[in-house]
Amino acid sequence: MDGQSKISEDGCVEVAPELIVEIAASIPSIDLHQKLKTYQNNQFQKSLIRRLYDI
Repeated sequence: MDGQSKISEDGCVEVAPELIVEIAASIPSIDLHQKLKTYQNNQFQKSLIRRLYDI
């Protein structure tokens, strides 16, 4: 199955990837609210944020 991501001739991603994974060390309100909203606004289909303090 093909994803929605496309790479341009100059090597840039032209469409949001299907999945973004982030390992974060910032405070929960940033990781779980501000960043999530940013990802949703930029049409990421799925995101996984794993906080270092939860490990």
